[in-house]
Amino acid sequence: MRAAFLAVPKSLEEAAFIDGANHLTVLFKVLVPLVKATIAVIVLYSAVGHWNSWFNAMIYIQDTTKFPPAAGFKVYSYTKRYITDDPVNRRYQPCKYQRNH
Repeated sequence: MRAAFLAVPKSLEEAAFIDGANHLTVLFKVLVPLVKATIAVIVLYSAVGHWNSWFNAMIYIQDTTKFPPAAGFKVYSYTKRYITDDPVNRRYQPCKYQRNH
């Protein structure tokens, strides 16, 4: 994020100050629009990281109905087992050893 702000030419900030803009106006009307793509990538990576944090939910939340979606999918995938070892005729059945809450 810092590198994106440092990549903006200083002359753009100086031109805004000469035109009478204060520090907040320069920030929100000049700098933020120029680094909008960087901000979007950081928000996206943070959202994906939060989505994939299923391990913390598995530790701290005991009620499976309150799990975040990623943890719920993980629990659902672990509670399915194969009925047969035949690779052609694989069907699923619920696991007999599920945790009861």
